[in-house]
Amino acid sequence: MYSQNAVNEFGPIPTAFEFVPNDNFELIGSTLEPEPIKEFDPNFEEELFFFEDEVTFEQALKVSDETILEGIVTYMVCNETMCMPPIDVEFRIELSNEK
Repeated sequence: MYSQNAVNEFGPIPTAFEFVPNDNFELIGSTLEPEPIKEFDPNFEEELFFFEDEVTFEQALKVSDETILEGIVTYMVCNETMCMPPIDVEFRIELSNEK
């Protein structure tokens, strides 16, 4: 899976998050990711930023009432010989304002 930070417009599609607006929460800052692997990819002929095996992205929120966080994550994966087309995955996460 590739980083959210695109190297250029001709490389792989960066991971992206889209959140459905909701009056019961506020996004704080942007979606964070760990330090990606940086490696030259001969297929794209450039240095790429990606994750192997698994990755956790984090988004800080201010929640005012119980609600559902809905959105879509778009990502792309490749191996040494080919890339899959970008995939959109919908998500729903129950939120509460409990401390």
